[in-house]
Amino acid sequence: MTMPSERTRAILGTRAFLDGLVHPETLSGLPATIPGALQEEARALLQHYPCATEIHRAHHALSQYFGPVLSRRGFSIDPGTELFSLWGFKAGWLISHDDGIGVSAELDGVDLWYWSKDQKAVLRAFRRACRRAFLRRLLPWLAPPPVVLEATPESTTNATTQPSERTRAVFDAKRLLERLLRRRSEPPDAPDALREYARWLLRHYPFEFEFELAHQALPEWFGPLPEREQ
Repeated sequence: MTMPSERTRAILGTRAFLDGLVHPETLSGLPATIPGALQEEARALLQHYPCATEIHRAHHALSQYFGPVLSRRGFSIDPGTELFSLWGFKAGWLISHDDGIGVSAELDGVDLWYWSKDQKAVLRAFRRACRRAFLRRLLPWLAPPPVVLEATPESTTNATTQPSERTRAVFDAKRLLERLLRRRSEPPDAPDALREYARWLLRHYPFEFEFELAHQALPEWFGPLPEREQ
């Protein structure tokens, strides 16, 4: 049985894998030379494949299926650091990426996504949000805490990607991984190291019904399954 955290790790691990096919030097364990056709296919998939922000939202909408977003460093997925605030005994997650610091939290039914290059600024904003959420229980006329502090362009959704394209990219990537395992002749010069990565990712890759649920919960982010599009 696949755990939500394993499913998220497989999705974001596949994104790292695709990026590694395009830039082999960034992914440890891959050969220096990748077949050109495979690189072009990976490059096309990356144009619309979900990034961390989109999976983060899927986690908050469907936490029973998608785990929290974890920090990607190379091919490994490292857990974030749990935060805790005495104001209302609230918890959040501090996530470190190469281009900034993020905090993910849920305060009284509202999802927060704080991001900045300044870790102290993110932590101050998280504490202020917890304090404001606690005080609103006593003084409901107070304004709610902001949902977003700052978003980095590299982690927000691609504005040119349609929800249907995002979902299609997920399952086109899955077919690429399956192809690496199913037929050793396609592509004929794919190294065995690629097949081992593909085998690892497919163990916990999401099923179609899970992305159908994501479409129903977040239609502005994920489209219907490709075979069901009109």
